[in-house]
Amino acid sequence: MIEQLESRTLLSAWATFSSDPGGSMAAAADLGSLGGIKRFTDSLSKSDRADFFKFQVANKGNFNLTLSGLKSNVDVQLLGSSGGLLSTSDNAGKRGEQISRFINGGTYYIRVYAGGGFKGSAYRMQLQADLNWGRISKGSEQKDVALVFSNDSSQPISKKKETWVLIHGWGAPGRPIALSRLAGAVDKTSRTDQVLLLDWSDASTTSNVFDAAMWAPIAAQFAADKLRSWGIPSSKINIMGHSLGGLVGDQLAQKISGGVNRFVALDPATDIPGTFFSGANFAARSRYSLAFIGSDYGTPAAAATADETFIMNVGPKNSPITHSNVVDLFASMILSNVRKTPDAISKWFDLDRLAPDVSQPFKKDAFNGQYEGIIDGQQKGGAWWPKTLTYKNAAGKTVVVNV
Repeated sequence: MIEQLESRTLLSAWATFSSDPGGSMAAAADLGSLGGIKRFTDSLSKSDRADFFKFQVANKGNFNLTLSGLKSNVDVQLLGSSGGLLSTSDNAGKRGEQISRFINGGTYYIRVYAGGGFKGSAYRMQLQADLNWGRISKGSEQKDVALVFSNDSSQPISKKKETWVLIHGWGAPGRPIALSRLAGAVDKTSRTDQVLLLDWSDASTTSNVFDAAMWAPIAAQFAADKLRSWGIPSSKINIMGHSLGGLVGDQLAQKISGGVNRFVALDPATDIPGTFFSGANFAARSRYSLAFIGSDYGTPAAAATADETFIMNVGPKNSPITHSNVVDLFASMILSNVRKTPDAISKWFDLDRLAPDVSQPFKKDAFNGQYEGIIDGQQKGGAWWPKTLTYKNAAGKTVVVNV
């Protein structure tokens, strides 16, 4: 008899099936629609050498299956709706089994079966369907959206890990190069963090930025719902938003109860240039926030709402390339902190220093009444790196740091 041990909602009641799983697809135990985590236990014997299970997923996403607690050789397969083999895990002996892959919405089957030298064994089976993809609506329009691992991994989402959500801006089909480099840099800082990308490119790729901005709160709601369904607490949620992604990130932080942990706004484009009516406020919606402004495509007033804001000089202010260079320079600063000895500028922007209780040398709002300093960049090896940092210390003295 199958006993449901735990679901994502952590219900105490155990679901019991009326009969043992059948030994064929036609007799498979129907697990219904999967979403989140479900755990089951059963056993195989010399006379009962295979169990079949049937399940559905409503949309695309990461699927992970593990078998554990084995006393003999038990293997597992994932099958398509017509029985075609999709994945197999057949480790020898008592070793556990694991299947991890991306699957589309639809019907699937699981075959748990006796391996070589099998003598009988109980098994524990955990299923996790993250359903990373979905559809958002505005009037009669529908768009695809996803919250996926930035490195395209199909590993399971963890509610226990520090989570970074990176958000691209307007007109960004696929994965912007600068954002990919940033994601890789963040991923290198810690093995215990998970780096996700909010892919709302289907909605953001519009003929004008105003149409894309109308999708911002809707995409943010999707992300908030996903993070909530995965059980990730607000204290572990961190946002990095570039360009119009700053607006999406601000909307997302508003929809997370208590705000998020950290927010990094990269040349945030939250309003029409020269205006500020969106009400974006990065400091108010996070435990700590940091912003960089570097081009005419950003919104200075929005960037200034961060706890600390810096001007970046990384090219002509009226160039869209400069708009992306802001991301590239910050990625380089993160990568510098991965080294044993970071450079003299980047060390102040280590991700572990982004916290309200960390003392920084910058006098607040010392430049133009709203910025903490100015970072001049330089190109090296096809990327932007910091060259000079100018700020004022607590005594109001100008300090210039050179790399």
